[in-house]
Amino acid sequence: MQPPPAPAAHLLDELRGAVLMAHALAEVGRPLDLAGLADLAGRACAAALDLPPPDGRALRPALIAALAELDALTAACRAACGAAP
Repeated sequence: MQPPPAPAAHLLDELRGAVLMAHALAEVGRPLDLAGLADLAGRACAAALDLPPPDGRALRPALIAALAELDALTAACRAACGAAP
């Protein structure tokens, strides 16, 4: 199987990097601006959906990892503001 096409993989890498940076900031109590995160997530998902099925399947592990990282960011933000999980 070939590696996924560059645009989709690049957007997914960009999303994961932004999420990891936001998570690090949330853990130390820094303010976050997540305004662009939803747009970036939408573009990454749209790019993945536009791929032929075999190429899309190649992105599944990275998409699953991005979801786990988003869940961890959500938990960190809740913890930072004292909200219930």
